[in-house]
Amino acid sequence: MELFIFIVATIAAILAVPPALKALRDLRGPGGGALGRTIQKLWKPVKKMRARPKEEDRPSASAAPFRTRFPKGEYDDAWRWIDPKGDCRIEALTPAGLRVHVPSPDHDLWPGSNFNAPRFLRLTAGQFVVTAHIRCTPNTHVQGAALLLWKSERNFWELRRVLHHPGHPNYSQLVQLEGSSDGNYVVVPGRRCLSTDLYLRLRYSNQAVRALYSVDARRWTQVGTAPFYPGSEMMAGFVVINQWGANSPSFFADLLLFEVAPLL
Repeated sequence: MELFIFIVATIAAILAVPPALKALRDLRGPGGGALGRTIQKLWKPVKKMRARPKEEDRPSASAAPFRTRFPKGEYDDAWRWIDPKGDCRIEALTPAGLRVHVPSPDHDLWPGSNFNAPRFLRLTAGQFVVTAHIRCTPNTHVQGAALLLWKSERNFWELRRVLHHPGHPNYSQLVQLEGSSDGNYVVVPGRRCLSTDLYLRLRYSNQAVRALYSVDARRWTQVGTAPFYPGSEMMAGFVVINQWGANSPSFFADLLLFEVAPLL
């Protein structure tokens, strides 16, 4: 009979059935006898089996659906404004949208040397597609705006609408995917794009980022793909670049739509 009780109680403990757990606790007490002492020896492994799983074993949170055009320039508290030099500003547009002003050069995301670009980000997780409608008119070398996925200074990707080498037939007006993978700067060859009003999209799934852009939000052009290992959470949002610009130091760019759609 004691053997039968022992088997049933142990199975119930593993399954974490509350009444059985109480019975086991009683058996582990002074009146439990030899059976109680045996179960007490087995209790520690059972508790370990019921312990909280390791971080890497727990399923990551899913991205919450989110969409805004920033009516009257308003946004919720989930957004984080990052301005490392403290010299940029964010402005409400009418009837909707936001404008980020960068008053001088030396604002970039360049691994190891310059992380001064102003960023407007919010937390996301899981696998998702993030889309932004942006508007900017870069007019000198390394000016532009980007849709950003940010984990750290060593791990991030940005899809930039940028101007490089004004007048160059192939490397002037571009949509380009670039970033850092474990501290190593990577650039995926860009697509020539003359539009200053366009949609940028980054799709994150299976530890990879796929970048696309569109001028009408219907027909999409692929820019490239890259590996990305951010872990369970990251931030997504908008960044404005003004790195050189000695002849035209002031620059601004607009964020007119931001959308996150989870991948099921």
